[in-house]
Amino acid sequence: MEKSRLIKIRKNLGLSCKEIADLMCMEEYSYRRRENGKTKISNQEWKKLASILSVPFETIFEPEYIPTDSSKSNTPEISSNQYYSIPKEMIDNQQEYINILKIEIDSLKKENQLLREKLPIE
Repeated sequence: MEKSRLIKIRKNLGLSCKEIADLMCMEEYSYRRRENGKTKISNQEWKKLASILSVPFETIFEPEYIPTDSSKSNTPEISSNQYYSIPKEMIDNQQEYINILKIEIDSLKKENQLLREKLPIE
């Protein structure tokens, strides 16, 4: 999605894409891809752009929009969830480790109770 705030402010300041690209230490085509929404702009790049344009970060920052399902709607939605595929073996291994820790905790609780019982009563 095109970064309309960024483009508007850049144009209002009379700066070209080439000038911004040079100040960002990147090729003009790389900068244009960011403005056009074809390449994600990192938070560090947003901060550098805000500094170059002498505006607050919040003035130009536009979050990345990711459509959830293009067949349902043409309206883009922001997504803060990221899903990863975790192998079943890894999950099983973690569960086994959790079970071992539970057994050890129970053992330590029993040992703690025995030691408390051996303490002299005041």
